[in-house]
Amino acid sequence: MLALGKRYGAARLEAACDRALAHDSAHYRTVKTILSTGADRQVAEEPHTPPAYGRARFARSAADLFSVGPATLH
Repeated sequence: MLALGKRYGAARLEAACDRALAHDSAHYRTVKTILSTGADRQVAEEPHTPPAYGRARFARSAADLFSVGPATLH
């Protein structure tokens, strides 16, 4: 990691480490890839879920799917 700091600078290395931790992947290769692609310089966007996906509808309720009673075939 220190070699990456010498090559890219401490500020970029810190930003790359923060981004890697945000993706739950604190590995040398991840940090190196983030630095080499310049992803540490991009603004991290919050994930956006379209409103249409907010209310999922299912044919059966969870209670029907995971009931303990005997299985029935339809």
